[in-house]
Amino acid sequence: MTPNARFSEFIKDITQSETTVANCKSAHSSVRKVLLDDEEFKGKVKRIFLGGSYRRSTSIRPRKKGESTERPDVDLYVVVDGIP
Repeated sequence: MTPNARFSEFIKDITQSETTVANCKSAHSSVRKVLLDDEEFKGKVKRIFLGGSYRRSTSIRPRKKGESTERPDVDLYVVVDGIP
């Protein structure tokens, strides 16, 4: 495999599909909603933000590994106040 072909394959692997983007967006939006609606946390959440490869649009596409499928994760950071 030539270096150009390897690079093209690499770019394909880190380009998120529309399905991956939709699934990740749904997942982190659901977690945000639960935290912001929860009686214990809603007044204590100061900031919620994305990090990691999903935020940078470089998460690896889902791929088969044996019998299972490895899927990208979403790093969601939550800054809270007043929780010991």
